[in-house]
Amino acid sequence: MGWADGQNKFERLSKMKIWPRLLVICILAVGFLTTAAHADAIYTFSGTDSNGLSVGFLLDAPTFVTQLPGTTFSAGQFSSCTNCSTGLLAAIFTPIPSTLTFFDSKGGSGFFLFSTGAFGAAGTYTSWIGKGTLVVSVPEPATVLMGLLSLAMILGVVVFRRNSQLQLSRG
Repeated sequence: MGWADGQNKFERLSKMKIWPRLLVICILAVGFLTTAAHADAIYTFSGTDSNGLSVGFLLDAPTFVTQLPGTTFSAGQFSSCTNCSTGLLAAIFTPIPSTLTFFDSKGGSGFFLFSTGAFGAAGTYTSWIGKGTLVVSVPEPATVLMGLLSLAMILGVVVFRRNSQLQLSRG
């Protein structure tokens, strides 16, 4: 057994020790990506206001709308809006109690009372006062990214193992 044989064993051992470190780095990267994943809150509302007019909107907010004393929205802030007031004010979200005041395009309004916490949690809510339904959803945009990252990591493992086996069979 000469110096070259010892060097080959050292190379094989050092490559084997790199694999666990690489795996730990990949797991940490997935962990950090998961905590940094961001999901919007999507509000979909449909109802009938005091004029008997069908009203509704789709709002994509960066977070749940839970600011006190309330949050106002103009028609331009909605992704879509049915019979919204074209003025500065189309809707007011008041989280305590969970009320939605909607201003329509004919000068009327609607007042809708939902269960406490409706603006801060995903679910479907039917108003107790006023005729309306609010759906709050939270999509997970990072799911596809996590799947692709996992697939890349699996492919990396397969390629690494094949390369390691080829080098071991040559040595």
